This record gives sequence, C-alpha cells and structure tokens, in this order.
Amino acid sequence: MASVYAVWGDGNTEGVKLAYEADTRLLNAWLPAWLAEGELSLETSVGYWGYDGKKGHETNWLLTGSPVLRYPLGSLADQDVFIEVGVGLALLQETRFANRNLDTHYQFESRLGLETRLGEADRHRLGLNYLHYSNAGLSSPNPGMDFISLSYRYSW
Repeated sequence: MASVYAVWGDGNTEGVKLAYEADTRLLNAWLPAWLAEGELSLETSVGYWGYDGKKGHETNWLLTGSPVLRYPLGSLADQDVFIEVGVGLALLQETRFANRNLDTHYQFESRLGLETRLGEADRHRLGLNYLHYSNAGLSSPNPGMDFISLSYRYSW
C-alpha cells in the first residue's frame, strides 16, 4: 500500500511524506483478542519539510519506520471510519530547523488519526492525522515538532 501525506506544521512549516506499507496480515495474529478487529502494519517513509522564516528557506529530510494500528470506530455516511495510532522512529537530516534546536538526529514519530476507506475492496483511503516528532526527553532540549496531515492511500 502506498501513501502520500500533505503536512502542515508549527509556524510556516509544510511538507510531504511518501510512505509504503507492506502486506503484514501475519502481524494481526499478534493482536490481543480485544483488538481482533484491528489491523497492525509496518510503515516506512521518506519525508520533506520546508520552512520559510526570517533567515530564509530551510529544508529537512527524514526517514521513518513505525508500527501502525488501525481499529474500526463505526460508520459515517455509509463509510467505515478507523482510528489510527502509532509510535515509531525517525531520522532527521538537520537538528536545527524552523528556529528550533531538535538536539538529535534521532526522534520519535507519534501519530493519532482518523481514516475512511472508499471504493471497491477499500482500495482508496483518506486520512486526517496529528503527527508529533520529538526525542521523548532522552536529550535536552526537546522542543518537538507538531504537524497536521491529510493522507491518501492506495492499495493494489
């Protein structure tokens, strides 16, 4: 499954994230019984952030890997709605970005979102996510970066 995210973050930060999820149905066997209706997958991505500040244009590239759990919440306008949660690792190119000292190249990516599935066999998916990147207090400073994203996924 391939995904594209448009992301908007703190200040004048915006970017894009291109992701891939492998077919990981075998991982669902690891879910506890109370999460049996959920889907567990592994997502890898490459992202790009751009920031226009007082000192000019800054860029930052990142690589991420994260387990993602999607669980059905119900239906809205005859469309299934899922909650999406995940915590994974991110590797940033730059530690100083958007007037912040992120301190380390290694960060955590946390996500919380909603997703709906469209079309035959649910091949098309639309999502709204909150993404947070920080070093989880393992180093100081830890200002973190927050983003809202819209995503489109296609499954073949």
